[in-house]
Amino acid sequence: MAKEKDNVLFNVNRFEVKKGYTYAIKNKLDLNAPSGFVNEGSTKLPDGVDESFQCRCSPEGLWDSGFFDWSPCFSTLDPAEAKVKAKANFENVAKPFMRVKGIKDNDTLDPNNDAWWKLQDFKIWHGRIYNTDNPVDTFELYMAINAYQLTPKEFEKDPKFSGSSYVIVDTTKAKKLKEERTETKFSAISKFSTVLDANKSALIDILFYLDIKVDNKSSSEALMTLFDEHILPKEDKLRMFVEAISDISNDNVEKYIIYRKLNGLYGSTVTRKTNGTFAYDGVEIGQDLKSAADFIAKNPKLEDIKNQIILREDAN
Repeated sequence: MAKEKDNVLFNVNRFEVKKGYTYAIKNKLDLNAPSGFVNEGSTKLPDGVDESFQCRCSPEGLWDSGFFDWSPCFSTLDPAEAKVKAKANFENVAKPFMRVKGIKDNDTLDPNNDAWWKLQDFKIWHGRIYNTDNPVDTFELYMAINAYQLTPKEFEKDPKFSGSSYVIVDTTKAKKLKEERTETKFSAISKFSTVLDANKSALIDILFYLDIKVDNKSSSEALMTLFDEHILPKEDKLRMFVEAISDISNDNVEKYIIYRKLNGLYGSTVTRKTNGTFAYDGVEIGQDLKSAADFIAKNPKLEDIKNQIILREDAN
C-alpha cells in the first residue's frame, strides 16, 4: 500500500492536494460585504453565476504556472529547489492534463506562450467539486489555488487571499472525520450496553470519572439517559468513554474506582493542603483527584492506601 505522502500531487500556497481526494468550493465569509451578502454569510450571493480567471501572470508578462523552474513564483527559491518543485508540478499536474487534452509539446505551456495561455479561461463557483482522479479537475484546481482565486479554509483571514471570494476545503478529509465519529459513536453505544449488562458498577465508575454524577443507586434507565445526553453528543467525552471501556476490558479499573471513592472521602480522610495538593490521611497524593487516582493505582509504595480505598464501603 502506498504511503499517504506518496499520494500528494502538489502543495501550493500551503494547501496540499492528494490523489483520489475530492475538494469543494465554498463561499467565503466577508463581514465587510454589503448587508445582503453578509446575510448570506459570504462575499457572493448564491445566484449560480460562476467566475472566470486565467493563469497568474507576472508584471513582466510571464504566465506564472509553476511548471518550469524559471517561473516567477520560484524567484526567491534556490535554483535546485525550484527545479524540484517545478518538475513535481509538471509531472503530477501538467503532464496528465496534456495527455488527456492531446497536447504533445511541453513548450505549449511555456510561460511565454501567450497564444495558448490567453485562451485558457478557468471557472469557479460555489459548490463546485474537484475530483483529483480527473486530470482536468486537478489542473484547474491547481490553477485556481496558484492564482489565489481559492483560499485554503485555515488561511481565510490571510491578506494574501483578500481578492478571493471562495474557500477550498478537503471534503475527503471531512468525510473521513465524519465516518470516524460515526464509527466511534456506534462502538460506544455497543460497549455501553455490554458493560451495563455485565458490570454495571464499573460503568458507574467510568461515568463518574467523566464528570457525570452517578452512584450505585442509579437505575439502568437513568444511566442510559445520562449516556445519551452527556456522552454521545460530545466528541471528547465519547472518545474518553471508549478509552475507559478499553481499560475495563484490560482489567485497568482501579483508577476509576479510586477516583469515585476519593470524591466520597473528600472532607474526611481526603483533605487539601494550603499548597493545593490533595492528601489521603496526611499522605500527599496529587494536585487533583484524577491524577491522584492514577498515581495511587500505579504506585507500588501506595499499595496499602489503594487497598484501603477500594475496600471502603463508606465512600461509594
